[in-house]
Amino acid sequence: MTLYDKLVENSLFFVNSLRKMSDELADLSKTSEKNRKEIKEASARNEKNVHEAEAQVEKAKAKYDSICDEYDRTMAVKNGASDPKKPLLSFRSRNEAQLLKMEEDTRTRAQSSDAEYKEKIQLANM
Repeated sequence: MTLYDKLVENSLFFVNSLRKMSDELADLSKTSEKNRKEIKEASARNEKNVHEAEAQVEKAKAKYDSICDEYDRTMAVKNGASDPKKPLLSFRSRNEAQLLKMEEDTRTRAQSSDAEYKEKIQLANM
């Protein structure tokens, strides 16, 4: 084998090695880009889920607060207290049995709403 033949052979080997390396790097680049896009989509999806969970928690808290206020007003009317700032038209002509039923209903709704609120908090923290 002549010197030129060895140079050509080494050059071809070097070219093939570079081509193989180039192909491997191109595959790595494609895989990395695919993984980056998947991570970006998962991040956007998770962020959306967090915002939805936070909105559900706020909604459940508002519902709970509203029911607690209603329960407090029911208890105030039952105990004979009146607040001039809060009109209690729905409570004016109630007898004791009706007030007890309203108290029990609002207490039950408040407990249910509290359980729902706690559930939403747990879901939001997952």
